[in-house]
Amino acid sequence: MQIDHQRTRQYLKDFDFEPLFIEELGWDYHTQTPNIRGFALNNALDFCFPNF
Repeated sequence: MQIDHQRTRQYLKDFDFEPLFIEELGWDYHTQTPNIRGFALNNALDFCFPNF
């Protein structure tokens, strides 16, 4: 993917980050909700019971 450096600089100068990330860097909105609670709980359990 080619990045248009001139357009990228303009987005940065304008503090216009949405088109910078979506159009220039190819990021998109995530359609699923991350399971942060389960991730934190699993990490806490792994910390408390490492050999379980």
